Amino acid sequence: MRYLSALLRLMRVLLSAVAQTFLSVSIGAMFKCKTQTGMFVPLRFHCIESKKWYSVLRLGIFAWMFSLYIFQGVFAQKPLDSLRSETSLKEGMRFGISGHALWGLHSAQFRALALLDASRISCCSQNYVITPRLGFSASVFGEIPIFPQASIAARLGITGLSASFFQQDSLVFGGGVRPIPGVVGYYLQTSFLWLDIEPYFVFRPLPALFLQAGVGGKIALASAFEQYEQFILPPLPNVNWATFPYNEAKGSINGIAGFLPTASIGAGYEIPLATLGNSALLIAPEIFAHLPLGSLIAPEFLRARAANGGQNQGFWTMIALKGGFSLRLAPASPEASTETLPAKKQEIIPATPDSTRLASNVNPPPPAQTLPKVENIVPEKKTVESSSNQVSVPVPAKPVFVSITGQRSNSAITENFLRDSANGREAAPIQVVETLASRSRYVLNNIFFGPNSSQLDARYQRLEKDQRGQFYLEDLADLEILPIYYQVLNIIGQRMNTHSNAVLTLTGFADALQEKNDKELAKSRAEVVRAYLLSIWGISPERILTKVGLSRTPSAINGDEILESEEQRRVEIQCSNSPEVLEELRFEYRIRAVEPPKLRIRYTVPNAGTPDKYTLLATQLVNDDGWTEKTQELFRPPNTSPDAAGEVLAEWDVTNPKHQPVSRNPVNISLRGDTNIVDIRTEIPVQLVSVEDKLRNKVPDERVDSYTLFSFAYGTNAPLSGNSDALRIIQQIKQTLKVGATVVVRGYSDSRGNPATNLSLSGQRAQSVANLIGFAGADVKGIGVTNLSDNRLPEGRFYNRYVQVDVRTPLR
Repeated sequence: MRYLSALLRLMRVLLSAVAQTFLSVSIGAMFKCKTQTGMFVPLRFHCIESKKWYSVLRLGIFAWMFSLYIFQGVFAQKPLDSLRSETSLKEGMRFGISGHALWGLHSAQFRALALLDASRISCCSQNYVITPRLGFSASVFGEIPIFPQASIAARLGITGLSASFFQQDSLVFGGGVRPIPGVVGYYLQTSFLWLDIEPYFVFRPLPALFLQAGVGGKIALASAFEQYEQFILPPLPNVNWATFPYNEAKGSINGIAGFLPTASIGAGYEIPLATLGNSALLIAPEIFAHLPLGSLIAPEFLRARAANGGQNQGFWTMIALKGGFSLRLAPASPEASTETLPAKKQEIIPATPDSTRLASNVNPPPPAQTLPKVENIVPEKKTVESSSNQVSVPVPAKPVFVSITGQRSNSAITENFLRDSANGREAAPIQVVETLASRSRYVLNNIFFGPNSSQLDARYQRLEKDQRGQFYLEDLADLEILPIYYQVLNIIGQRMNTHSNAVLTLTGFADALQEKNDKELAKSRAEVVRAYLLSIWGISPERILTKVGLSRTPSAINGDEILESEEQRRVEIQCSNSPEVLEELRFEYRIRAVEPPKLRIRYTVPNAGTPDKYTLLATQLVNDDGWTEKTQELFRPPNTSPDAAGEVLAEWDVTNPKHQPVSRNPVNISLRGDTNIVDIRTEIPVQLVSVEDKLRNKVPDERVDSYTLFSFAYGTNAPLSGNSDALRIIQQIKQTLKVGATVVVRGYSDSRGNPATNLSLSGQRAQSVANLIGFAGADVKGIGVTNLSDNRLPEGRFYNRYVQVDVRTPLR
């Protein structure tokens, strides 16, 4: 994360520098330019007609980049998602004020400079050089959400804008033999004040980014013009005619449309400034474009001119570009006091003894205030048939008592009551503490086949050619070990395309017991794997080589020769010149330590004398992506009937990552009878201490990084992948070791062989890895046989021969 932040800062500085360079070039081009006569004209009448779009674009790029650079660097102390976790923002609802600088791009054609008024000055051409001036816009606005990520909104504001028109013409003074040529300029300056009314639609593809579009209009409040003529090239060189403007006129502009419809598009980025109770104050750099849907000249004015004998010609349109900031208030949601932190992608860790111990050793947060709870007993609605219709008649439910207890792992008290409706005890919170973690997933470089078969087994996931662009390694983060392994051909295929110089060697094997090292079978297995990589992933044929290997004769020790033969029927994949193709996957995720780790839920229901089954369900309202709400199922035991005492009992293992609360919303536990005699709901509050909470409150924290060394050959303590791969992982572990870190090394074995021998062998494997790490005080132990993966499968046994290293590093 440290390197990523530095890279983002560098990119932001570079973008600002590029934008400033564009702006400097634009300003330099805007100060002076030459007319057709070679004379320089003032800035307000410069000839930017062919370059105005580029100048405005460069100015807009600079304003946008500069505003993001300043406000992100100075004011943005925390992202919008983090601010949402502290407050209770109502998604999409905003109120505020805005201010923008405005640049108008004009396109006009009319004979008289005073806008079609025949009594005013007119010139011989209609080709004006139009110089827009910087204007302003101020408004108030409000947004109300209608869908997740979508809102309707409206703005009401004032816009002031001005523009200058220039046209020059050649004149001849005098006559006869020596006519005197001259150049005269026609100048017009205009200004406007509009009332803007703009309804629009807002879409938020990201929590902080918003896009908007709408159709509104401008109501003309005031307009004015000033025009005159002035010599540019005087007919008499000794007289400074340019200092004497003449034919001056000023006043209100005739014929301006009272209402000008416009369409607008824009975008902005919200940056948090401060919290106001449960609400938030935001600032947003914005950029908009307003497109005209009509002419600034009113149609009725043109029709009146034509009726009076004038020319019914002329138009004047303007595209307005705006850039600025809005100050926004995001009010609190009235129905909640806290908001769920958007869930980050996390890797699901199988429940091994050590992973459970790691999660449960996190210190729990301080006790939270007990939240009140009201139990709802919903009566059944019994349907009574009648001749005309059906009538729902409520039938009172009998009393139902619930007690939910849990034993905290760090408490001397045997049981802490979380809920006991019979004795009037309210619910204490479930405590969840998040810790940053990372874990590797080894890419086993073997594809296994059935006996006497060269067909890929259906458990290996294969894609169609047009699906490979939809394959992302990040999508594997939530999968367990074997489902990730079954994507091994797609993982290797994608990496081969990334590393264009990599060359694979596929070695086919047949077992030495049943298949008798059949070379043709072994070769065909290698060719099947090669054909998939060539056809689906488009790898060049010369980059994939095949050969045949020989398997050793299985020993009859412990009667596992059949299992050894299963592991021999394979294709082994090697890549000597690019080890990255077969390196392990590494995922960032969060450990959630839960207290209490187990809950016992007991409902006492009335014995109605008829058999009835009850459904127990624990759910939680979560925010999947920070915007779309959904309910997630946490725990659902099989339907059960009450015992003789009328009790329905279930135990909830909250240490299972799939069953853990993932937000601050309370857990809703419901019990429902099949015949709807009982339908009750009970809430348990949740106290979630996130990584951001600990960082914000400067609470000491730690990080857990897990490394695995797969896969050890059967009966040995040497890594099958070779010393180079093992040493690379060991070097990664050493780089993470800091003062105060703790190291836990655990060795495991598959189910082959004698359990006592496996226990000793797993300890040897753990010790061999610990010796390579060389960390004093490491906790080293062999666990023996593990069921992390299915021991009935050859790949499962490979994955069960491993050593796991967990490094806990204090963060502050």
